[in-house]
Amino acid sequence: MHNYSAIFYDGVPLYTGTGQVESPARAGEMAKLLGNAKALMLRGHGAVVVGQSVREVCLLALFLEESARLQTEATKLGTPMLIERDEAEKIAKRTFKPTSVERAWNHFVAKHANCD
Repeated sequence: MHNYSAIFYDGVPLYTGTGQVESPARAGEMAKLLGNAKALMLRGHGAVVVGQSVREVCLLALFLEESARLQTEATKLGTPMLIERDEAEKIAKRTFKPTSVERAWNHFVAKHANCD
């Protein structure tokens, strides 16, 4: 729906299993389902995000949550206009680069520096 969402152009699959990930076999199922995607929803248990660094994973988690919130809000108003996969991929590659990750990381660090 917007630039944050475009990062997830490969989709966000849903893992429908329940309970904890207690075995390599179950973790393998999740990894296979994840494929090239950057996030995986866990039925009744949140989400998993993957990235190249801790900073990237933190930002992806924030962006996934923001994207879900915006999509929920937009759905309340009617049928949202979604960005097509090809266009989303272009947006993501143009905007989600190491320099962008660093800039966003610094923004969030500064924003929360005085939250004692």
